[in-house]
Amino acid sequence: MTPVGHSLMGLAIGWIAVPAEFSRRAKIVTLGAFIALPNAPDWPLPGWGHDRYDISHSIFVTLGAIAVAMVLAFIALWRTRYFAWRLIVGGAIAWLSHLLLDTFYFGRRGIAMFWPVSEARVSLPMPWFTVMELKPLVSAHNARVFAIEAAFYGAILALVVAWRWRRDRSQIA
Repeated sequence: MTPVGHSLMGLAIGWIAVPAEFSRRAKIVTLGAFIALPNAPDWPLPGWGHDRYDISHSIFVTLGAIAVAMVLAFIALWRTRYFAWRLIVGGAIAWLSHLLLDTFYFGRRGIAMFWPVSEARVSLPMPWFTVMELKPLVSAHNARVFAIEAAFYGAILALVVAWRWRRDRSQIA
């Protein structure tokens, strides 16, 4: 999977979670965090990401990292006008979405998301999703992968934005 799909899905989850009363600037910062969170398992850090896929894509490691992030968010935002439980829960869902989305790709053996407890792999491939090639990075294949992800996850984002816009307008009236 590419950052395109993860980012669009995180943005859709963030669009649901962000409070309507937030200022434009607060919404932009919050949605930026919701773009970053579902990409966290792929961040190119030493001993993380594609360097140690078993660790960064483990449900146990992910839940531990989310717990730490939730505590830090709680401490940072508690007693501010920016604290909202739905942001914290939404952020956790956005981060966890990475693991689910990665299971959808053909060309993989699945992800060993239960490491270190089990080496079993989860794979729920959908035929229209294929894995991006790292070499060459710029290729017709990768352009197709990006386009399919943008269309599929972009459609989900568009539906969420339309739903949220309609919901917020009906609450004003």
